[in-house]
Amino acid sequence: MKKITRQALIVPEWGFKGASFPGAAIAVGSEKGLAGMVLDGLTNLPGAVLRTYNTSKTAYEANQDLDGMTARQYLEKYGSKIQEYANDVTEYLSQLGENITERPLETVGAAAITALTLYGIGEGIKFYRQKGQGGILTKLKRKLGNKIWPDADKK
Repeated sequence: MKKITRQALIVPEWGFKGASFPGAAIAVGSEKGLAGMVLDGLTNLPGAVLRTYNTSKTAYEANQDLDGMTARQYLEKYGSKIQEYANDVTEYLSQLGENITERPLETVGAAAITALTLYGIGEGIKFYRQKGQGGILTKLKRKLGNKIWPDADKK
């Protein structure tokens, strides 16, 4: 039973590792200082995932409705949502540009800290899941290395 539990940890491991880039992207778009940027990158991830899902769902619905509607009907139904998304993207990009030009080290530092924190948590989960021994591929590489260079460990 413990083996199944340890193997189930692969889901949060991949989740944290996969969240490292989006977390960094959120951090660099924050208007706060270094600590605030890092905290925004770490804490705003769930809301960003939900918003991305809703945006893609709306885009899919809008694409499906494109053929059966006139331009007026289409804009009445989706115009405000499209404008809202465009405003959010413009606001994010302007804040990102401001951060990069006015405080580049702080911005890059926040992105690096956020990404490395999330990736490090994922690596910690992997270490626990594999009991510090490495995965199947690592074990195979060790065995192959010992067969090819049997005297390498004796030095």
